[in-house]
Amino acid sequence: MRSKLIISICLAVAVAAIIFSLFTVIPFINGKNSAESATDTTVIQTTEDPTIPTETAGPSETTAANVTSQTPSVTAQTQPQPTTGTQKLIQNFGVITQLPELPTGCEVTSLTMLLNYSGINADKLDIADNYLTKGEYGVTDPRKAFVGDPRTEENSRGCYAPVLVEAANKYLAAQGSDKTALDISGRELESLFPYIDKQIPVIVWGIMDCQQSEVVNIGEADGQPINWVRPEHCMVLIGYDDSHIIEADPYHGTTITYDKEQFRSGYNDLFKQAVVIQ
Repeated sequence: MRSKLIISICLAVAVAAIIFSLFTVIPFINGKNSAESATDTTVIQTTEDPTIPTETAGPSETTAANVTSQTPSVTAQTQPQPTTGTQKLIQNFGVITQLPELPTGCEVTSLTMLLNYSGINADKLDIADNYLTKGEYGVTDPRKAFVGDPRTEENSRGCYAPVLVEAANKYLAAQGSDKTALDISGRELESLFPYIDKQIPVIVWGIMDCQQSEVVNIGEADGQPINWVRPEHCMVLIGYDDSHIIEADPYHGTTITYDKEQFRSGYNDLFKQAVVIQ
């Protein structure tokens, strides 16, 4: 009897020890998992949106009122997309890259491609250094001069059609060419297609990779605020079909096919700017 009593007591102690361990270990495990989940959530919430390219982003810019999201609506395709209808394309158009020498030089590089196609052996660095009118960031209107310097990313943005036309015509005159750069801005996108039909490429302004546009203030000139549409990008229109347009893109260094309607949105946001050489 005594031995049975001792065995019963030992079993009771063992069961109690097991129950005690369950009540102490399980809450500790649950608390650790909860802490890890909270940490992961915090990291996700504080991760910065990387979608704005460095070409147009800047710490000194302030966002204007009623701006749109920075999240991209579409990613550019570096491989040709299926075409619809009859495709028109300028053949043997030479694409050159703005990188690494001109991180903000998409306008100058697009102009260089156009000049080369026109039979003029142009150099993008020569144009950027010697023919492009440049102005200081924060006080320069992009319609009158390049904001900053295309050789740098810091405090450098770009320019609009009138500035590029001026640089092109100065370069053409210096080369003794009888060709002329023309500002044909203000036209609907489809109004540019007859140039492609005639094998005339067109420099156009749009939004990098068809992202959502954003308006930011980058300074003041002549008592008026200077607003900049970002991420601004300048390319050469060389083809189209019913649903797509094809661009020679100096940033990517290749031809890219975009959905026509998504590209149209950026083209309109950048004031329907276009330049040709004839």
